[in-house]
Amino acid sequence: MELENETQNNWNQKYFFSSERSSDVNMVEDKLYKNQRGLWENFASYNKQIDRHNMTGLVGMSYEDITKPNYRLYSQMPKEGAQYAYHDYSINKETNRVGGTLEELTKISYFGRLSYDYANKYMVEGSARRDGASNLPAENTWANFYALSGGWLISQEDFWPLDAIN
Repeated sequence: MELENETQNNWNQKYFFSSERSSDVNMVEDKLYKNQRGLWENFASYNKQIDRHNMTGLVGMSYEDITKPNYRLYSQMPKEGAQYAYHDYSINKETNRVGGTLEELTKISYFGRLSYDYANKYMVEGSARRDGASNLPAENTWANFYALSGGWLISQEDFWPLDAIN
């Protein structure tokens, strides 16, 4: 479990740069971020060797849960200065604003892989994965992913000149 808390406190004094860019009040703003992330992963593997045949299998799952509540407080200060940069000193309760968001994300994956090689020369591997995420549209919450690969370690063949490639 990972926890992260961040607090930001800013205050702005009255300013005038132009008629379009000015403020005639002192403002204080606080932002609070509270992020929580949990990750749980499990997998099991199996290896089997029969003569010159090597086989490996792996299955597993991964689950991640993220919660991010964020808050924002905005108030007018009575006077300029860091000592007044607290919301209790607000002079105009009607202009105070409180806001925030809650972001929640859940991801889950199921996966498997099978590997085979003969005499450490000829290899084939296949994998499958099914992923789901709560932030995707309902019709596309889940997706499948497949992979297949093969290999030949030609340098292990008797006809291969060993000095050509090291």
